[in-house]
Amino acid sequence: MVKRNIGPTDRAIRFVLGLPLFAVFFLLPDSGLRWAVLLIGALTVATAVLAWCALYVLFHISTEDV
Repeated sequence: MVKRNIGPTDRAIRFVLGLPLFAVFFLLPDSGLRWAVLLIGALTVATAVLAWCALYVLFHISTEDV
């Protein structure tokens, strides 16, 4: 298991912003933008659920202990 690097506030923000992207996915016509929105929403919600972000690891950032 990986070490968490996303704190509770960061997780809540990611979850709240990621869920509407799923709704937008169903409202957009079939296009590349539709799938990009789904991908961004899925990644945002996944990082919130897992409490781990690969970009945070890359840049040595952690909001877990803030």
